[in-house]
Amino acid sequence: MTENFEKSEKGKKLAKSEKWQNTKKIGKAGVHVIAEFYSGMYQALFIMGHGVQEATTGIVKHKYGDQVGNVVNNSNSLPFLFLIISSV
Repeated sequence: MTENFEKSEKGKKLAKSEKWQNTKKIGKAGVHVIAEFYSGMYQALFIMGHGVQEATTGIVKHKYGDQVGNVVNNSNSLPFLFLIISSV
């Protein structure tokens, strides 16, 4: 169906239209903005998670010793961390 529209007179006029070209540019820019926003949020979440892990490891090492602190530091699972802290 798209091919038929592009070959039609209206399709050809629309393709030449400056408004249509600008609309396509805005659409592409919008997708780019959303992708960059998502990437930035992901990076921020990773940085915050790393900071929380370091802070938690320091607290656990101080309170329960180096061995438990190392287990917490090497753990990639937050629920596992809560399980260790709540069981001690």
